[in-house]
Amino acid sequence: MISFRKDIYHYTGETMKLMKTRCLSTILLSTLLLGLSGCSDKESGNNAQAPQAQAMPPLPVAVYQVRYKDATIEKTYPAILNAYEKADIVARVSGILEEKHFTEGAFVKKGDPLYTIEQDIYQAKLETAQAVLEKAQSTLKRAEKDWQRAKALQKTNSISQKEIDAYLYEYTNAKAELSNAKANLKQAQIEFDYTIIKAPINGIAGIKKQDIGDYIQVGAESSLLTTVTNTDPLHVAFSIPKSDVGLYLSQIKQPGTVIKVVDRQKNESEQNGTIDYIAPEIDQNTNTLLLRARIDNKEGKLLPGDFVKVSIKGLITPNTAVIPEEAVLQTPGGAMVYVVEEGTAKMRPIKTDILTKEGIIVKSGLKEGEKIIINNIPKVRPNAKVVEMEK
Repeated sequence: MISFRKDIYHYTGETMKLMKTRCLSTILLSTLLLGLSGCSDKESGNNAQAPQAQAMPPLPVAVYQVRYKDATIEKTYPAILNAYEKADIVARVSGILEEKHFTEGAFVKKGDPLYTIEQDIYQAKLETAQAVLEKAQSTLKRAEKDWQRAKALQKTNSISQKEIDAYLYEYTNAKAELSNAKANLKQAQIEFDYTIIKAPINGIAGIKKQDIGDYIQVGAESSLLTTVTNTDPLHVAFSIPKSDVGLYLSQIKQPGTVIKVVDRQKNESEQNGTIDYIAPEIDQNTNTLLLRARIDNKEGKLLPGDFVKVSIKGLITPNTAVIPEEAVLQTPGGAMVYVVEEGTAKMRPIKTDILTKEGIIVKSGLKEGEKIIINNIPKVRPNAKVVEMEK
């Protein structure tokens, strides 16, 4: 009995230990699960509050309020310099080129001799024409005397009508011969004078085209001997787009309008000039209007054929918006600005014109009174909340 009970007691003790161990494990597992559940709930609560904690405050920005008004601007156009005058020096009589009287590249004055063509033939023609003239003068004197005597005899009926007509014919013919002789002499003199080829304008003599001893044929390619180019003053030609014609042409036409020629490489002003020609119509191929100005070039700094810029100051652009340069974003899609709409930065495309001292002229895209952001641009994002900074 006692042994049996000890066994039972022993069995019961082990069993109780096992049950206690299992119970403790269950309690620990339950506690762990409850802890994990609590953490999960806490994380869920934190995640729910994250957007509210991460919301950025409005970005402080300075703004500029758009205003439309008349703006004084300076317009710049590409231009090309042209010679004021340029003359091709050609032979006007044929013959052997005997003398050259100028230095290539040197300045020559109007009337200076440049070449001489052989004169012997033309001298002989001139002398012959002079002799023919003298003979015609003598013939006319005799015919006039005969005609006067015939008229006197006619009064006394001492001469027939046929004879009167003959004397009148001789007299009239002699006058015509004299006129013809004078014309031939004049022509011979002109041809002789043409043997000395003179500069028709002031300017720089070009390179020679023919050599001494060459035969020069009038009308042939060989008749071109050289060129003379007048580089003081110069002409500067430029075109303005059709869109500028309506805005500025009437202002450019005003007396006293001054244009400035600017070197394209150095971007420095070279010379002032005045408009001396405006084309009567717009070029349909380029949709532009040609203008030309005259400028002094006494120092010879500018050369025909060079490309320059033409600047015209004091032009008025009516009712236009001018905004600060720093407000404009240059993007692949064009110029953009941030417009503040109900505390939000809205990106808006605009069309711009030129940059002036006051800012950039806006052609379209902005309305009167709208506010645009002018600072902190790199920090601004489309549709971001912004707040105007106190001035």
